[in-house]
Amino acid sequence: MRLTVFKEVVRQGSLTRAAKHLTYTTSAVSQHISALERELGAVLLERLPRGVRLTEPGRALLDHVERILDEYRAAKGTLEAIAAASGGRLRLGSFPTADATLVARAVARFRRSFPAVDLTLHRVDLAEAAHRLVTGELDISLVYIFDGQDHRQLAGLELGHLLDDPLHVILPVGHRLAGAGPISLVDLAEENWIQGTRQNPVDEVLPEVCAQAGFLPRVVLRTDDQMSVQGLVAAGVGVGLVSSLAVPVLRADLVARPVAEPGLTGRIHTAQPLGLTRLRSASIMRELLVEAARSTFRPDAPPRVPLPAHRS
Repeated sequence: MRLTVFKEVVRQGSLTRAAKHLTYTTSAVSQHISALERELGAVLLERLPRGVRLTEPGRALLDHVERILDEYRAAKGTLEAIAAASGGRLRLGSFPTADATLVARAVARFRRSFPAVDLTLHRVDLAEAAHRLVTGELDISLVYIFDGQDHRQLAGLELGHLLDDPLHVILPVGHRLAGAGPISLVDLAEENWIQGTRQNPVDEVLPEVCAQAGFLPRVVLRTDDQMSVQGLVAAGVGVGLVSSLAVPVLRADLVARPVAEPGLTGRIHTAQPLGLTRLRSASIMRELLVEAARSTFRPDAPPRVPLPAHRS
């Protein structure tokens, strides 16, 4: 503001004429100039009986004023674009199963309506998602949790439930239980298991639920690559667990059966930092994820969350 006043006084050559052009009082213009001089520690204008004249420090400042004002206008435009979700960036955390379903649908709609937002997708486990949200490295993330797990790492985050995800056992088509309905874990006590790494919440819960059924799972291989898991199960190396979201896209030589034990139902939530000012683009993404979750198990349901209008 003070630089704008200074520039106008120089252009008009008079405090009075500048005040008239800016629709200020002459006193207000004079106060702005005096405050700028105090701030910079230099006299910028000589007050003359009929106007003003630049001092040497004033001339030096004038050389920079237009560039400073241009940068300010550019910065203001960037901030307005972020507020309107027509620019800026959005950093979304997720995990592989959600990437192929919920996130794919939400991101596709977001990109169609807000192409100017720099959207990046980050694959994170629960602990990493919590840390990166709190430290500001992510704006919003999907997290996968089970009841009874230690959720202290989620302190400082606001969770929004999207859907429950009952896990399924995947078996080769020729398996003795391939034609059964819901499978009790006790029927799999003698099976080999293929599981992920310890960063996967499923691998923390599975031994506990199996122990309640009277055995510990015999894990023969660990991999976080879901395509590898499917290939190994299809080859008869062992059985595995998959999210219900992945069941529709399983290989043709596999079958999926629900698990009878309730302890193997996870919950998918959105997570955002608690109490911080939210990016509008993050709020929009959450709405789209909610709609994607709703339509995942109800593909015929009409959209109930209107997509916010894009303002360019």
